[in-house]
Order: sequence, then C-alpha cells, then structure tokens
Amino acid sequence: MARLGPSPESPPTKASLVLAIHAAGANADRWPGVLEQLRRHLDAQVVTLGRHEFVTGTDLALFESPSPSGLSQDMAAFSARNPWFLSSDEYRTGRVMTGDELISQADLRRTDFYRGCLKPRGLLHLLCGVVDQRRQGAHLVAAYRAESQQPFSERERAELAELLSHITLSMQFQWRWQEANDLVRALLALSDHEAH
Repeated sequence: MARLGPSPESPPTKASLVLAIHAAGANADRWPGVLEQLRRHLDAQVVTLGRHEFVTGTDLALFESPSPSGLSQDMAAFSARNPWFLSSDEYRTGRVMTGDELISQADLRRTDFYRGCLKPRGLLHLLCGVVDQRRQGAHLVAAYRAESQQPFSERERAELAELLSHITLSMQFQWRWQEANDLVRALLALSDHEAH
C-alpha cells in the first residue's frame, strides 16, 4: 500500500525540514520552498532569510515566504529604525530570540517601524535565529506572526533552535561553494589572460 505524504496544508515533519534545508545548501533555488515549510511548521505568517548590517542599518532579504510577500521590501524602508536591532550584542551565532526579549510590545507599538511596517500587515510577533554573525552584520532567519495570533512559545523557540544549526551548516556550505567557484573563475580568467 502506498504511503501518502503530508497534505500541503499540514505542517511538515522535522525530518523533512532538515532534508530540505541541507538540499538548499547545494541548490539556493530551494530556499523559498524551505522557508515555506518552516512557515507552516511554526504557524507563522511570513518567514525570511536575510542579512542585517548593524553599522549602516540596512537589510538584505535573500528569500522570503510566502513569495513575494513584500515584507522584506517594506522593512528595508524602516531598517535603520527597526527597534529589534538596537543592540548587535544580542545577535550571536546560534541564538534564538523573540521580539519581546528585544523590546516590549508596548514600546514596539510606539515606533514608526510598527505603525508603518508591521501594523498595516497585521504583524506583531517575531521569532528570530542568528544563522551567522560576521563583518558588522548578521544572517538571520525570522518568523513573523499576526497580532491576532499567540506569541511564539518556548516549544517553537526550541524547534527553531534545533533547525538553526542545520540552516547554519547549509548556508556555510553554500558560501564555501560560492567562494570556491569564484576562485576557479578568477584563476580561469587569469590563465586566459596570460595565454593571450
């Protein structure tokens, strides 16, 4: 008898998520699908994978789900005033935190960031994992929930913490492969130039 997989609406299993995460390390085009699975797994409205620069306050979204949600683009306009990034010390590789740990909901609601970016989308709750921190910035995976939903629980925080090490490993593999590929291209260009 054939075994049926989970329906598209049901949350994916942790095992299927781990496999998808590592597959994305070898093929970056798979990250949107991984984030969609993670979004369903965490019962979030939006999940993003991106980089925040603490010195300039700029954000770069690598991928988001659902795609395109436009959240990353809207957040970029407020990136320098995003109160979740007040302290770079909070963003250590491997750390998982909620938005409430970074700023209280009452204080968040008084910011331009909330009024101009989160509130129009009905979002309030954040669960964030630091994939990697280097060169004055951090790569992050972030899940956002609606104001009408419950904040992320300790269980969901633990779930993301377990998956975060896999995301970090997959991203590091991707970065190393890209560096090696760039080096090969540079060497080929140099040898081609020398041949001429």
